[in-house]
Amino acid sequence: MSEAIRRLDGTPMPEDELLAYYDVDQEPDDDWGWLSEMDDLLLIGITDVPGGCVITQP
Repeated sequence: MSEAIRRLDGTPMPEDELLAYYDVDQEPDDDWGWLSEMDDLLLIGITDVPGGCVITQP
């Protein structure tokens, strides 16, 4: 995952920083539903999976 972030010239952002950056007041039962309304092409999600990583963009 860190290699993908480096290659994309990205910056890792913990959940609390991400919510503060987008000024999101997340409800405990909302999970990541607010992401479906995002229109920021600079925002991507990366997660590790066996054999590599998955990259998503809202």
